[in-house]
Amino acid sequence: MNIDGKIIDGLFGTALFRNIDKEGILEMLPCLNPRVTHHKKGDHIANSGAPFYGIGIVIEGEIVIAKESIAGNRTILTVLKKGDMFGEMISFSDKKAWPV
Repeated sequence: MNIDGKIIDGLFGTALFRNIDKEGILEMLPCLNPRVTHHKKGDHIANSGAPFYGIGIVIEGEIVIAKESIAGNRTILTVLKKGDMFGEMISFSDKKAWPV
């Protein structure tokens, strides 16, 4: 597995890897089957009802969690920043699709 040092630095200190040193993170990663994705401003990362594939961790930048109505009105629910996780609640439920 070839994980960039910048990614390891981004994971270090997050809630999921708190109190685990970088070497420990490197040992754990193969068991977690990580997938690195890159997104541009305006990209949709997940849509309500879309299949859920796993927990996400913001390594850099921000993610806006928003809900859009049928009429096109957009409500910002929260803004995730570096080190924040998303999808952790659904990963421990019996749901298989994104709720929001």
